[in-house]
Amino acid sequence: MSALDVSEVALNRARAAARRACVDVEWIHAGLLKSSLGDRVFDLVSVQYPALLRTPSNTAEHALLASVAPGGHLLVVHHVLDDRRITQAKAGGFDPADHVWPADVAHVLDDDWTVEFEAGRHRNVSAGAHHNHDVVLHVQRRV
Repeated sequence: MSALDVSEVALNRARAAARRACVDVEWIHAGLLKSSLGDRVFDLVSVQYPALLRTPSNTAEHALLASVAPGGHLLVVHHVLDDRRITQAKAGGFDPADHVWPADVAHVLDDDWTVEFEAGRHRNVSAGAHHNHDVVLHVQRRV
């Protein structure tokens, strides 16, 4: 199992959870496009709330799809942002329109993929969580 994240804080939290669960993980502190994954592919690629920059050539979207093995699954989850949250994000220097969303990944799918699920999803959140509505894309690569 491998885990990749640009955030050392996220990796440290995940490491602690993996230790408690006695799970062996290869930890990679890097962004998707600057990682050492090379041509490796995985049975499951789970992308949770990514901050992947959008490019005219859909570089991040294609990198995600290329990392999934034949028969494998890609799960992309992101927050649903209403106008108020978009305004808040922009005021903080983050423009959501500059980043890849599940719909962007779905847009570049070809006949090698089956969409298993693509919709908004409410979730129960603990105290202090800011978001309780996500958009979820689950696709499977054909063998």
